[in-house]
This record gives sequence, structure tokens and C-alpha cells, in this order.
Amino acid sequence: MSFSNTPAVSVLMSVYGEPLEWLREAVGSILQQTYTDFEFIIVNDNPEREELDGFLRESATGDRRIHIIRNPENIGLTKSLNIGLRECRGRYVARMDADDVSHSTRFEKQVAYMDAHPDVVVCGTDINYFGDVPVATYSDWIHESDEEIKAQMLSNSGFAHPTVMIRREVLEANSISYDEAYRQGQDYRLWEQLYDFGKFANIGQKLYGYRLSASQVSKKSNTAQVALGLAVRRRIIKKWLLSNGIDDFAPDSATDADVRRVARRIPKHDAANRLALTVFLRTYYFSRTESVARTFFRAVAAGHFFRFSFKDKCRYAAILFGLKKPIAW
Repeated sequence: MSFSNTPAVSVLMSVYGEPLEWLREAVGSILQQTYTDFEFIIVNDNPEREELDGFLRESATGDRRIHIIRNPENIGLTKSLNIGLRECRGRYVARMDADDVSHSTRFEKQVAYMDAHPDVVVCGTDINYFGDVPVATYSDWIHESDEEIKAQMLSNSGFAHPTVMIRREVLEANSISYDEAYRQGQDYRLWEQLYDFGKFANIGQKLYGYRLSASQVSKKSNTAQVALGLAVRRRIIKKWLLSNGIDDFAPDSATDADVRRVARRIPKHDAANRLALTVFLRTYYFSRTESVARTFFRAVAAGHFFRFSFKDKCRYAAILFGLKKPIAW
């Protein structure tokens, strides 16, 4: 591609089977941003879908900021994102999903935040849910500070992936892109790669509409992909422990005694460590599948149970009584 000017933001989106009605809303929400200095790179990963191809061509004709990349065949989201990422020229790379909606001031606020905080490498936003799945089934989980987000990563991703804006120079300087071994969970792996290269942040405003549909919720990840996600978590846990001088903990064979020993050795004077320890303990205890009652009483005796929020205590109780499945450790 050859363009005359370098935009501040490169918007990256991959399209496959989303209904055209949803895609029109997604594209329209980008073109209606109050911040207009961007290029919009859309990767068509379903080249045989004629109505999709026609819509994308028409959209690109109507707005010169839109640039279409047409894969010769379906290659999947992760590889498609990397193809689009290589074409990004902006100072920041903003993700967008083809079935969601960005609020009109999203880019304006994210660019202002990133410009004002040059040490931040990834900036996401809070989200609001919409669609045909009851919103009440989803709870707020977005954290704003670097300490909170990196603590959350001891359990799972600290960002809503399609809300993020990433500092492109950090990606390029460190040869970081999406890991193509990950067909799902590629975002969690990306945050792992960026963990040591700057701060993470979320803007505590709902600047992104995340669509929930029955078809999305029913998707199941295969065993191999679940294992990859667990591997990311375990590596992040080890990284955090090593930063505190603990090199003799094996997440894959941890026992109650090991967890209590780690909890005693983590320095409590540091707020970030206190947050991370709570997430670490929650992740471990919520994963117990055998001797759940015994583990519960040991958690109470060690004082770990009382570190949990009221919601987490309720979740733990639900696991204890078999009303909720344990999470994977």
C-alpha cells in the first residue's frame, strides 16, 4: 500500500461471517469518530462471500481512509490480524471487532490518554454489553491501573481485546505480533509479550459496545487452545513470583501447603503485590476439583478466604456446593 500521509491511528479489524447489518454498524461507528486522523484497515478473511466483498469495496470507495486486504483464502483471526498489523502505519494501533460498536469519542479519549502517558503501551476502555443475551449474566471486570490489570492477568486477560489502543513502536522495536499458535486467546498471549515493555491502562468509561449473541456464547474452545491459555497464566504467575524472589513454586503441581508457603513469602508492604496475591489465591482456590471442602477450611484457617470480595466469596461458596464449576488452574 502507498499513502501520502501518516495517520495517528491505524484501526485494525478482521471480518469473516458477521451479518452485514452488524458490520455496517461497526464500520459506521468508526467513520463517525470525533477523532478523524486514522486509517481503517479491514482484512477480509472470507473472500468467497460475495455480499461481504461487495460491501467492503463499496465502503472503501466511499471513504479514502478505508483500506481493504483480501485474503486469498480463510486463514483465521490471528493470522489475519498479523497481516493487517504489518500494514499499520499509525502511531497507535486500535483494535475493533466487526460485530461491535465504538462510541463516537473513543479514539479522541484514548489518543489523549496515550499522548499524556508515554509510558503506557496498551490502553483499553470499559465496555457496555448489548445484544440477545441477558446482560445480567455478565459482571463488570475492567480495572484501570497498571497494578490492577497486571494482577488480573494472574487469572485471565486484563483487557477487553477489541477496545485496546497499542503503541506501535513498542511492537516493532521488540518484534512483537500476535502468536499464531493461538487461534483463541491471542490477546492474552499478546499482553504477556508486552508485559515488561510499559504500563497497562484502561479508561474507566464505557467507550465500546460489546455485542453478546447466543452463537458467540455457545462457542467452545478445543482442548489444545485451553491448554495454551493456561500456559500463559502459569508463565505470568511464575514471572510475578520470580519478581518476588520465589523460584520454587510449580503451578501445575501446587498443593494447599505450597500456596500457603507462597502467601507467607510475598512482601505485603507493596500495594501491587497485595492485589496480585489476592488474584493468585482466588485463582488457586477457585480451581479445586478434589477435596474442595478441605481446601475451603484450609483457606479460612490461613485467612485467605477473608481476602476475597463479597462476590468472590459467593462464587467460592457456589463452587463448594457444586452450583458452579471450578475454573481451570
